Amino acid sequence: WNPSAEQIFGYTADEMLGREAYGTIVAEDVRPQVEEVWKRLISGDESAHSVNDNLTKSGKTVTCEWYNTPVRDANNRIVGVISMVLDVTER
Repeated sequence: WNPSAEQIFGYTADEMLGREAYGTIVAEDVRPQVEEVWKRLISGDESAHSVNDNLTKSGKTVTCEWYNTPVRDANNRIVGVISMVLDVTER
């Protein structure tokens, strides 16, 4: 969680510490789509891209473009995901 995420979603890094982003910023109606992206990432898709609605702390809906890449350890196991998100609501 970084300053750009704070600006887009309204949550500080401290507020997100220990919280699952999925349950906090992913709109319920797009969760199946987001789950498909995660399945692609876990199966080895190296560049899962998606555009979907997300929720801010204030309850506002923002449209975000997500670029996700799996992070692998020395044994090539997926140990995390790096995501870059852009607020494209005004497009």
